[in-house]
Amino acid sequence: SQQAHTTPVNWHTPRQRQPLYLVLSRLAPARLCPVKHRGSVTQHLQKSLCRTDVVFQKHKKFGSQPSSRRLRSDNMRNMKLLGFGDSLTAGYHSNGLNFHPYAIRLAELMQCQVDHIGMSGATLTEMVRAVDQSRNYDVCDRDWPGLRHQLRSAQLEGCPYTHVAILGGTNDMCQDATVSCNILESIQQLHNLVWEYGAQTFAMTIPQLGAEAFSPHVATKRTDVNRGIRRLAEESLGRATFVDIDEAVPHAPLDEPAVERHRLWESDGLHMSPQGYNRIADAIFRAASNLPKS
Repeated sequence: SQQAHTTPVNWHTPRQRQPLYLVLSRLAPARLCPVKHRGSVTQHLQKSLCRTDVVFQKHKKFGSQPSSRRLRSDNMRNMKLLGFGDSLTAGYHSNGLNFHPYAIRLAELMQCQVDHIGMSGATLTEMVRAVDQSRNYDVCDRDWPGLRHQLRSAQLEGCPYTHVAILGGTNDMCQDATVSCNILESIQQLHNLVWEYGAQTFAMTIPQLGAEAFSPHVATKRTDVNRGIRRLAEESLGRATFVDIDEAVPHAPLDEPAVERHRLWESDGLHMSPQGYNRIADAIFRAASNLPKS
């Protein structure tokens, strides 16, 4: 439901820091968050689940255990997942006039509740600073709760999150003054916060930026950060699972036809198309499928 907006949290001044297409995107309708998506079984998934049920019945008849595929399916249905990040989590596309969060497809794939908080335009430092706020306004005038506020609220309601997917850093890449170690420190803080509430995390790499074709130093910084994200997952003692979004949603070479280059990415080189956001969901689903049964 729509509610009247109060004075927004001072993330930054969009008109001073954002390009024109982001200023225009402020015309997009605001929506209170987190947005919840309940998985609906598609025709393809219905067939897959039916086949799994048949296998389960056969195993049950002969007194053996259900298949590992069925166990993984049951395990994912018991999850409650939160996607947390910037505009790539919000599903920003069409210059901010539409949103297609990966949470929609992920809920369908995993058959569980998937919420998302996508603070368009926010840097990791701003996300960390706003963790306790109940309402944080992004550059599209959409308001979101801070990460700790949302985790605490879910816990008090008796339905805590089991997993949180953290994807941020794209906006930090665009700031020359921000160094890799500061970005990684903020990412680590967000993961630590989630672990304090007993949830596991998906540590997601920062995907390629279109500007890297003209700014090699941006590519170098992003590569350094992504190595750090992988190291974070490896050293997390099983609390974080690595998801390589950089590999899952690649940019097409500049010499490719425009239709191919824009199949997964918007023309701004920063935001994905709906097909690109679906690729993020696919990558998380693959990672979740390989998690041990809890």
